[in-house]
Amino acid sequence: MSVESSVESNPIKQIPPSFHQFEEAHKEEITALSLIVAKITSRSIEEVKPRLDIMLSELVEGKTPLFDSQQWEADMRLLAEGADIIPVLSDEAFTRESIYGNHD
Repeated sequence: MSVESSVESNPIKQIPPSFHQFEEAHKEEITALSLIVAKITSRSIEEVKPRLDIMLSELVEGKTPLFDSQQWEADMRLLAEGADIIPVLSDEAFTRESIYGNHD
């Protein structure tokens, strides 16, 4: 399966046609970037390229990525606010018998 077909078959994210024009205009730079990311992450180019294409297309199209790190941090802070009032469970609470009861 080619890298391009794996990206195009991704039901969650589709690369817009306008990105292909951008990609063609910056082919050498994108290839170099893909190789660098593959090298520093110890991943294959086949793993890196589809993800890089999605990220670049979002940036080029001005879209907000699905994952917003600032929003994630705010959500984690909100979850942590009440963490100090959560009761500590005993070791007994984590035994198989306590979790599953009489189930075999």
